[in-house]
Amino acid sequence: MKGTTSKVQGEGDYEAARRFNQRSTEAVKKMPAGQSAAPRNRQQAQEMEDAERSGKARARSTAEAPADAKIMADLERKSAERQGKQKLKLKKK
Repeated sequence: MKGTTSKVQGEGDYEAARRFNQRSTEAVKKMPAGQSAAPRNRQQAQEMEDAERSGKARARSTAEAPADAKIMADLERKSAERQGKQKLKLKKK
């Protein structure tokens, strides 16, 4: 294709992917730690509730996927343990 300026290579445009990754990383770094995704208005709150309901409708229950439930419980336990250790380290300083 002579004369095209497209940088699409295989599955996509590498330069666009780099820009996206860079901007996403910068946005996350600017966000205060622990900032919640609280809705800004009623319309956004409704959209968030609809999205949550839609996701839950597609989710498997623990009865359907007991292995997944065990994995999640283990991950939550390990996370809580790590957070507890971090709090202890902060208290010692």
